Amino acid sequence: MVIKKINPREDARWDLFVNSHPYGTIYHHSAWQEVIEQTYHHTPSYWVLEDENHSIRGGIAFFLIRSPLTGNRAVSLPYSDSGDPLVDTVHDLRVLFRTLREEMDENLSYFEIRTFRGSAMLDNRLFQKKDYYKSFLLDLNNSTEDLWKGFHPKAVRYAIRKAERSGIRIREGKDERDMQTFYRLHVKTRRRHGVPPQPYAFFQNIWKILVSKGLAFLLLAEVKGKEIAGSLFLHHNKTLYHKFNSSDPEFLHYQPNHLLLWTAIQRGCQEGFQWLDFGRTSPDNQGLMEFKRRWGTREMAMPYFYFPEVRGITSTEERSFKYRLMTTFWRKAPLALNKWGGKILYRHLG
Repeated sequence: MVIKKINPREDARWDLFVNSHPYGTIYHHSAWQEVIEQTYHHTPSYWVLEDENHSIRGGIAFFLIRSPLTGNRAVSLPYSDSGDPLVDTVHDLRVLFRTLREEMDENLSYFEIRTFRGSAMLDNRLFQKKDYYKSFLLDLNNSTEDLWKGFHPKAVRYAIRKAERSGIRIREGKDERDMQTFYRLHVKTRRRHGVPPQPYAFFQNIWKILVSKGLAFLLLAEVKGKEIAGSLFLHHNKTLYHKFNSSDPEFLHYQPNHLLLWTAIQRGCQEGFQWLDFGRTSPDNQGLMEFKRRWGTREMAMPYFYFPEVRGITSTEERSFKYRLMTTFWRKAPLALNKWGGKILYRHLG
């Protein structure tokens, strides 16, 4: 067995391994690595275990984030909902993590591993656990008719029909101008939620890298020729990821977001996807939690693990005073300041 550091963008074995591993996601893919590198310029650190045939039998992916504002740490994976170690045994995990620690410099304060499916192997004395976030999965193996019956009759089915009666049209984004339209809606949405938006370069790179490789698509909702909402979906293997949603608050009474999701669900079923991942959710946001439950989803825990101790931005709960103070500030800040803040801060957040 050989332990080796690789560059997934130059080693074709990595994506093949990610595609075959049960914990592999779009966030492990080399294309997502490229988006992070091109946008935020953090240093990737991907390690693999090779067997005697030079095939990859295990892997772990980190980015090194060095920041005078938020500290120096290794995150698996930043700007991602999850980044499970792609290993099958606790022994392989410990071997990879021991090598990773030996190679990292002493200036790193901590390691953070965001898990979804592989949490059992990290739930031991070596790592400190923070069980906070939730995710919601919709099983797309059923027919659209059966899925429809599983939706909440008023909160979902009625809302979809209302959107259709209102004349909303859903179309797929075809060029970067559509991504720019989505971003304008995104800036307004993030301000409404009290969070600065990611820099446009992040979405530009998603368009140039993921969409061009057939790993993402953008849906826009229009009424009377005006774009009023949009959803950005990533996809990998048999899973769709509802990564971002944005909307104009003046048109929310048309229920465009319900029709966007229903359109994606129908497309997912037609194209043979097995799951729709509704994304990471804070349990303190009960409105969003209930919205996702009403689609007939399965609620899943997303524990995050830290070494040597729990710390950092992802360990801050939304009900905390610090978080509420931050959201109050960004809700009141002008749009221009929100955009500037996102451009400056996101490199330090990860």
